[in-house]
Amino acid sequence: MPPLSVNPRIVVTDGNAAVEFYVNAFGANEIGERFVDDTGRLVHAMVRIGTSDVLITEDPGDTDVPARSPDHLGGLVSAVMSMKCADVDVVWKQARKAGAEVVYELQDQFYGERSGRLRDPFGQQWILNQPLLEQQT
Repeated sequence: MPPLSVNPRIVVTDGNAAVEFYVNAFGANEIGERFVDDTGRLVHAMVRIGTSDVLITEDPGDTDVPARSPDHLGGLVSAVMSMKCADVDVVWKQARKAGAEVVYELQDQFYGERSGRLRDPFGQQWILNQPLLEQQT
């Protein structure tokens, strides 16, 4: 039987602030409870953005772990979240107001989408897009 879904787990430097950012920027809803270790580091949180769940883990800093935040990778990311929006301009403005930085400006693309890329305050990158045909209806 094939998997039911794929849910990214992103690693950030400040887990609690990341949850709040995703709520403010993308209208996320926090699902379940947050789990922290003995040092207070966020080990697990989950937010739902639209119909997708995004799991969040805080980077432990100097500990040897298999996944790191973009801050510990010189700003590099190994995955970029792509978010289809009903009104990409509204979500773009909301995310920018919450503190996201522009990587690529939001604009109509030759491949039929209005699309742009943002970097959140934790280094994760998000492509926001909307098919142009949906904007015209």
